[in-house]
Amino acid sequence: MYDEIKIESGVPLPRRAHKIPLPSLPLDLMEVGQSFRLSVEEKRMDRTLNALRMKVQRYQKANPGFRFSVITESTESIRVFRVAAH
Repeated sequence: MYDEIKIESGVPLPRRAHKIPLPSLPLDLMEVGQSFRLSVEEKRMDRTLNALRMKVQRYQKANPGFRFSVITESTESIRVFRVAAH
């Protein structure tokens, strides 16, 4: 069953990737229909977008009634919209 998998010892654990620094987000100050833009270096877009979406998702989970949409606006910017909760 495990013929294709070999258990190994002594393999060092790789260093963890650096955390993506995100600014403090004004999510609690936003009204439905408002948005803000976050400028991002093109080479960091994918990781920053993922980190931002995760941060917004955690906020929504902790604050029922708050809903946001995170959109790639261009190759160098992300926009976060406050949308109506369903």
